[in-house]
Amino acid sequence: MRGPNIDAAQFTELTQKATLHWMYFYIVNRLPVQITGADWRHPQTHRIVQEIVARRFAADSEEATALCAHFMDLSRDDFLKWKEGDELFLNR
Repeated sequence: MRGPNIDAAQFTELTQKATLHWMYFYIVNRLPVQITGADWRHPQTHRIVQEIVARRFAADSEEATALCAHFMDLSRDDFLKWKEGDELFLNR
């Protein structure tokens, strides 16, 4: 991707943190551990992406918005809509 990005260590942290989150979820719920595309598109994974990106760029910056949208495979506008809805959900 051209434009804002995270370094290799941050990318590794992102993938490890998301993977461990889903492994824990499946193990605790006594389910077979099988991480799928649906897990990578899940809001919890999106929150992990935001957390890692926010360490590199200010949370509401254009760089953070563009990078989060890219990692989440969303358009900029769809990411902003998702983020607004997620913040409403978390602050209910």
